Amino acid sequence: MNNRNKRKTHTLLSLNGNSLFKISNPSSRKHLIRYIRSKYPTFVALQEIDNSGSDVHHLQLLHQQLCSHQPFWTRYCGILYFDFQYTLTRIPHPEEARCILAKIIYTNDQMAPFYILVVYAPTSSPRDRLEFF
Repeated sequence: MNNRNKRKTHTLLSLNGNSLFKISNPSSRKHLIRYIRSKYPTFVALQEIDNSGSDVHHLQLLHQQLCSHQPFWTRYCGILYFDFQYTLTRIPHPEEARCILAKIIYTNDQMAPFYILVVYAPTSSPRDRLEFF
């Protein structure tokens, strides 16, 4: 089989990450990180992270613990990737705090670029949720 016919496989893990940024409960964060790492994902989409109280040091610590490459974070969601053969570019979006849109390019140009959109809709009220969509 020549290299041209080989397919690059990738996996996307999508999770509710509400324990990831809880500084008061590091055990919960460690369990979530261990779970993510055990699945060997290419990409991870996280919703409900609420990192509004997180400082830069905490984000750097998470980056080290997850061993991901160039994570993108908003207040409510995040995208991580673990395969250095991909390049992610964040695309601006009007709902910047609740959405992340990223263009993914495989560095060897063996596949067409694709996109990942991570959305965390408001949960405070049905009206807010309806207005969001």
